[in-house]
Amino acid sequence: MKLNLATDDELILELRKSSEASIAEIYRRYWNPLLAIAVNHLKDTEASEDLVQNLIIRLWDRRETIEIKNLSAYLSTSIKYSVFSALRSNRKFSPLNELTVNDENDQQEQAEKIYALFLSDYINGVAEKLPERCRLVFQFSRNQGHSIREISTKMEISEKTVEAHLSKALKVIRNSLRNGGVMKMLYITILTKIRRYFTTINVPCGN
Repeated sequence: MKLNLATDDELILELRKSSEASIAEIYRRYWNPLLAIAVNHLKDTEASEDLVQNLIIRLWDRRETIEIKNLSAYLSTSIKYSVFSALRSNRKFSPLNELTVNDENDQQEQAEKIYALFLSDYINGVAEKLPERCRLVFQFSRNQGHSIREISTKMEISEKTVEAHLSKALKVIRNSLRNGGVMKMLYITILTKIRRYFTTINVPCGN
């Protein structure tokens, strides 16, 4: 099999067979996108390269036991978690460059800001892949703060339809988090924040 033509699912199957060619192809295919994510947050190319390298190594080390349903989502989420860990453990990194840590309370505050940063980034990425009308409803609500009634009027659809689109958006985001292979702690934290957001606009979260 020519792995440069293989799908991500085929790469995962070859990876589980301990194919060195598969990890080389994953490296080739995803190095630049993963590095771009890391550099965007760390503002440090060398440190970002180390994070991506370590992620690929961990993927290889866990090749026989790891469960991946969506390789792209898994790698994207994993590098963001790696960046998050680096930001928390090393004070020289700051996602906004103005966050400083002076005491334990500041550390907690910075952690919350980092959570919020990654949450926003992740949700925006998933939202861009939603069907157009669902995406517009979600963006009107989340980014512009419109109420369900305002969105209904603006888009000339019923309020029930607006609620349905928002509920669908939550379901897609939740499934993306689960299928992306995000580590349990980050998953719980992000999902809790998403639920709180939807609770504020009175949209049922579902299961």
